[in-house]
Amino acid sequence: MMDWKDWEPYYMEIVREFGFSVEMDRKSGVILAEILKHRHILGKEELREIIEGKDVLVVGPLANNIPKKDVIISTDSSTSICLKNGIIPDLIVTDLDGDVEDQIKASLLGSIAVIHAHGDNMEAIRKYAPRFKGKLAGTVQCEPFPPLMNFGGFTDGDRAVFMAESLGAKQIYITGFDFKDPLEKQGKNRKIKERKLVWAERLISLFEVRFI
Repeated sequence: MMDWKDWEPYYMEIVREFGFSVEMDRKSGVILAEILKHRHILGKEELREIIEGKDVLVVGPLANNIPKKDVIISTDSSTSICLKNGIIPDLIVTDLDGDVEDQIKASLLGSIAVIHAHGDNMEAIRKYAPRFKGKLAGTVQCEPFPPLMNFGGFTDGDRAVFMAESLGAKQIYITGFDFKDPLEKQGKNRKIKERKLVWAERLISLFEVRFI
């Protein structure tokens, strides 16, 4: 389990490497918190009831076959893959990238959306967060403040792993990730994505995770 004090050194290293703004990360969190304040937001203990002692599968954007596990966590665009395979993920870890319409659909079908705020997605938060009608939780990558949490992690994939680890998963499995060849996204800088995946691989390696 990694709390804020454990995560902060990694976060500050990421901020320095990518030139992020702690102030902007926090501002994005404030926007998300304001949108969520009239909703019932799941906290750590409610999420723990879902994950603790369970086999958890984190699904990435390159997944093909999705094996059955106790808990399925989709990461952003992999939500679309889950739905195409007839799977409603238990949780969606998202910074509102990828096909957000499918994420909103999965939320209506029962998925818990764990929406993440960072300095680059304020407009996406304003546009999409109010449209999620199912159960919600919120996270930030800076120092957390209610009702938002910080389990650690940087990209959607490793953040999902950190969350599962923090909430007591028995075993974490991941599928559909390629840390050397990122999935191309329109408008995204491939070189930056490659550097982010270096971080994702490094962070996931902190835990005993099984690749399937």
